[in-house]
Amino acid sequence: MAAFGSAIGVAIALAIVTFALRGKGHPEPLE
Repeated sequence: MAAFGSAIGVAIALAIVTFALRGKGHPEPLE
């Protein structure tokens, strides 16, 4: 479960960074 929790944490962090960059007017073409 620890590994699963870490994966979720990384995914959340990535999402936060992505939305933060988009919010600043830097749309990143993510697929």
